[in-house]
Amino acid sequence: MKLLYTEQPLDVKHCARLSEREVRQQHMRSIDLREVADALHAPHCPPLSAAEQVIAELIPDTFAWAVTIDQRRNGELNREKTEKLAEVMRRDPSSANINAYVKMTRDNKERESMTRHYPDAREDDVAPGAWSTQPWEALRTQAWLENTRKQAQGLWSVFACLDDDLGVLRDINHEQEQVEIAHARWQEDHNLHLGIGGFIRTLVTEEPGEVASLLKYRYRERDIQITTAQGQLLLDASQRVDELNKEAVRVSRGRGRQYSREQADRLIEALRIKRQEAVEPVKAFIPADLSDEVESVVREYRKEKVSNLENHHVSAKVGEYIDLPLMNAWLDQTAPDHYQRVEARHTTLYADRSQFLKRHQSGTWFVDYTNPAHRLWLDELAMACLSAQCVRSLGAEQYAEYVRSANSGALRQLFFAWSPTLEGALNSETRLGELLAALSLENQDNARQAMAKVLEHLAEPILSDMSNMARDATGVWSTLVKRLGAALLLLKSEHTDRLSGAWTTILMAARLGNEVGTRVINEGGTRLLQAFGPGINDFVHWVKSTAHAISIGQVARIVNSPAVQNSGGLAPMVVLLLNTLNTHNYLNQAGALEKMDEQRINDTASAALYWGAALVAVLDSQVRKGMGIEVLGRGSAMTPTITLFGGVIGGLSLAGATTEFLSLGQQLENAHGSSDPWLEIRQQVVGGQVAAYGAQAIVGIAYTSRALLGIISLDVAIAGYMLWMGPIVWIIALLGVLYLIAWYLQQTPLQNFLSNCCWSRQRAHDQSPISQKRQMEELDRLYLILYAPRISFTAEEEALPADNRDGITYQGYIKTLTIDLPGATPNNIRLDLSMIGDPMDYQLWLETRGAPGLTERPHTVRNMGAHWLRNSTCEWIPVAQGQGLRLTGVFKRVDRELGSLPRSVSLRVRYGTPFTALYGVQGFIGGAQGLAFTVTPENGVIALRNDPTPKLDGAQVYKLGEQQCSVFLQPGIRR
Repeated sequence: MKLLYTEQPLDVKHCARLSEREVRQQHMRSIDLREVADALHAPHCPPLSAAEQVIAELIPDTFAWAVTIDQRRNGELNREKTEKLAEVMRRDPSSANINAYVKMTRDNKERESMTRHYPDAREDDVAPGAWSTQPWEALRTQAWLENTRKQAQGLWSVFACLDDDLGVLRDINHEQEQVEIAHARWQEDHNLHLGIGGFIRTLVTEEPGEVASLLKYRYRERDIQITTAQGQLLLDASQRVDELNKEAVRVSRGRGRQYSREQADRLIEALRIKRQEAVEPVKAFIPADLSDEVESVVREYRKEKVSNLENHHVSAKVGEYIDLPLMNAWLDQTAPDHYQRVEARHTTLYADRSQFLKRHQSGTWFVDYTNPAHRLWLDELAMACLSAQCVRSLGAEQYAEYVRSANSGALRQLFFAWSPTLEGALNSETRLGELLAALSLENQDNARQAMAKVLEHLAEPILSDMSNMARDATGVWSTLVKRLGAALLLLKSEHTDRLSGAWTTILMAARLGNEVGTRVINEGGTRLLQAFGPGINDFVHWVKSTAHAISIGQVARIVNSPAVQNSGGLAPMVVLLLNTLNTHNYLNQAGALEKMDEQRINDTASAALYWGAALVAVLDSQVRKGMGIEVLGRGSAMTPTITLFGGVIGGLSLAGATTEFLSLGQQLENAHGSSDPWLEIRQQVVGGQVAAYGAQAIVGIAYTSRALLGIISLDVAIAGYMLWMGPIVWIIALLGVLYLIAWYLQQTPLQNFLSNCCWSRQRAHDQSPISQKRQMEELDRLYLILYAPRISFTAEEEALPADNRDGITYQGYIKTLTIDLPGATPNNIRLDLSMIGDPMDYQLWLETRGAPGLTERPHTVRNMGAHWLRNSTCEWIPVAQGQGLRLTGVFKRVDRELGSLPRSVSLRVRYGTPFTALYGVQGFIGGAQGLAFTVTPENGVIALRNDPTPKLDGAQVYKLGEQQCSVFLQPGIRR
């Protein structure tokens, strides 16, 4: 008996061919029924009783696991169905309903019993056969087998097994897609672990590439080119020199004790020679005049790595905040193991592909390439079998090699537009040359006629079919050609003077379907191919643009001031000056900003209230100590000054501490899970201060009121107040010390980031997938620390007439503004800049200066971006301050337009680097809106957080990273 399985029905021609014995032996399976009769089985024909050992879904262990997973996923649904069947049976106790209920109940019990073998099974576990394009359904397969055995009615049964090579190829392709999707998901889930782990390692690990980059930037004017290998030589030499220097110090210290003078001199000289030998390899690429300096730079670089690992106050404190053993184990074992498993599985699947690519002709031997239905089926088959072929270079090489072979499988014809006839025609070098000449013709109709002439009688329907397939840009054939592009690239001809058949086919399709021609040009004596046609110039420009885009505090002076020494008491005046400085800072910031956010409002109010309390403290000191006044008022209205001022001081301090507590709470709330423990301690200390200042206010007001009402005498009031204030003062002093400690130990931004990042000691043990939102937030915080633009300025003062005793006042103006862009290079950054300022409006001044009285100079807010850019220069950031670009612009007076420099400047900087774009952060450092700043001579640079900026938002945006404005980012070019 002969059996055959095909996915498409055979036409009359191929059915007739099966009448030939050789064709039947080649394509059909032979079942020896006589052997079945004798032995009850035959090759490829097992007995039905052995189905559980032959059918994969029914292999006992596999079946039990499949049922367990199904029960985890659908157990509740099955129980609900059983309850519904029970309800139906109660309403209508027919035999059919009873049998259905009994069967469902029995099946549920069997499933529950099987799940006991796998108590740890989860709903999201991989079910058997998940890799197959046809998911395995163990229960349905079991039902089919039971029904088949019933149909046998006691007869001995066998079943025949046929090969499905196309099905195997589909399954291989499907699993490769699943492996790649799972790998992409793993990378997405652990992108943060990989990226942050790599960054942390750069803080503590000596990297030769980093050394090379550091020295190239530092000595860029000397155009020193240092490779990674040379960077390693510098590190090795530095380490060896350090060891020799330590040994020399040890020998020197042992002179006269451990070593005689002569021995010590000989040893030190030998160490000096070894030191010269250690640095000898470096002299080959480091200029002699820079050798000592380079040695010092590398040594400081290595010291910085050690410092970052140790727990210095200003270092990164990696050793304190990061769980290094866990991080290193994950980076060195877990992550590499994952990549190795993925690559190993792909390697195995490609080995299977290699076999079944050559065998798949068993399922395509009957294809009629001129039959539209067969061509459509080939498209679907190729998508199902080849879509994941080129996910690795191994797959591209495998398919290219298969196309070069003489195999008769239909999938080999993809690059020949499903036309073996065309492949045969392109074997002629003469035809290939003539077709290339036809492709170079400018006129589309002429090009088609020329191709038809070359192919002669073979032209139709090949050219029409090819044109239709290429014209459908989103069609299956066009999509597959693009997916298998890596293999197509490998199919270029071995001869440089002509194209391969596969390349020629694709070029023909592009000409017929997309009107894109190909011509030969000679450039510098080199023969090149150039595309031409509608949209080609725009496409080339887009490619170039895309490539570019991808590439792309003096406390000592305050304390020792004569004003403090002579103010009636040192302690109160110091508090006054320090709080006045804070108040002046916050109040001036409030005046400089368009509007304020909630945190800044609380900071301003807190500073103002503390300032009031401090002022009262100074008045108290001056009245009681400087003037000797202990009592205010007369007669029955007298009150002790100590209780009066103490109550007022306590009340104002209570209000100030309360608003500061609210401000710190706002900061902690905005930290989004990355709060500084010392900031939390600082808030707790301020909470204690709220209670202490409240107690002081209550005690002061209580004794003052009782003295005013005559309930107690002045002496009793003072004695009672002092009795209570003794412990309160100690508490306030202790809280003040704790506040200063918490303020001093508050983490630097980098320390705060490391203490809360995914590899911190508190989070490293949780290596579960991290949501994309949280990954983006964490990366944004890191990039804000590393790449945030730095703003600086210079100011000048001008004496102006004023309506005061001196008749003059001094006004500060912004003279220059500098923007540092860390990590920036001239051609690979995105930079959008908007800027406003308030210089004097000269025309408005002319209109108002003749009015009676002293008229203030009118300052109006206007766009200052173009003015600043016209007077700007770009330079490299000095190496001592980092790496990147520095933009410095000068503000100038403009005759009859700008009567002065701006008193304040607000700017928004949207800055992005190729590195931040690579990791998918929000386009710009600081988010989609970038970072905004306000600059005034009095307050310096104020970083705006959530402060509303309607005027700045309306200013013109200058896109400096784009081609037309790139001149502003070229170091050394004068505008």
